Amino acid sequence: MGEGEGRTILVTGVTGFLGTRLAELALIRGWNVRGFARAEWDGAPAIPLANRFFGDLPERIPAAALEGGVHAVVHCAATATTVERTARAVNVAGTERLASMAVRAKVPVFVHVSSSSAAPDAISAYGRTKFDAEVVIRNVVRAGSPHPTALVIVRPNLIVGPGGKGV
Repeated sequence: MGEGEGRTILVTGVTGFLGTRLAELALIRGWNVRGFARAEWDGAPAIPLANRFFGDLPERIPAAALEGGVHAVVHCAATATTVERTARAVNVAGTERLASMAVRAKVPVFVHVSSSSAAPDAISAYGRTKFDAEVVIRNVVRAGSPHPTALVIVRPNLIVGPGGKGV
């Protein structure tokens, strides 16, 4: 029996560099993996069609992705655009909406993949909006009582591996 046997995880940005690898690892470890992406994909991660959900941040997040006992959300989806308005919509408003939906669905754990560049005075729209997303989701989770959702915020510095298209 795998360590995730019988548990369900939702990975946003599942077709991205990090999301794909997290989903693949979760599948190997026995998790029931649901993926959220903007469009259908071929290849990895090999998530069953019934567990693939499509939409866009901030507004088009399918509620069905969080229904039926999701144990954790790992939120990898983001935009690195330099356009402040777009970055704010996706990285802040989208993250806030997803976290609110997770709290309402009583998801026990919400993992937000932020950035080491997250700061209120960051030089990039990405860094500023990642910081603001951290602030708003802390408020969302606090307001979620009496059904507490554990919030985990990770701030990776540099993510590298085969097939990377970033820095």
